[in-house]
Amino acid sequence: MQRSWEELRQSIKNLKYPDFARRQKLQGQVVAKVYIDSEGNVAKIQLLKTAHEVFNEEVFRTLTEEVTYKPATMNGKPVSSSLIVPVKFELK
Repeated sequence: MQRSWEELRQSIKNLKYPDFARRQKLQGQVVAKVYIDSEGNVAKIQLLKTAHEVFNEEVFRTLTEEVTYKPATMNGKPVSSSLIVPVKFELK
């Protein structure tokens, strides 16, 4: 399944709040830089800002699900790209 950047943003909004973090009343923000190769595969994920490990793991899990992304294009050809993805975990 190929996922668009907009679908990625939507899945980030619907992340599962980790049970451990909910019980401990933990909150935090993770900022990830996602590198996508020209075939739409996640080539690398770099955490620019980390939070509790359970949040970091949930972001990695969501970004690396078994999907590919629609690669960016330049002059009509697919190219590698990157996107910064901020993820806020807040109890409501």
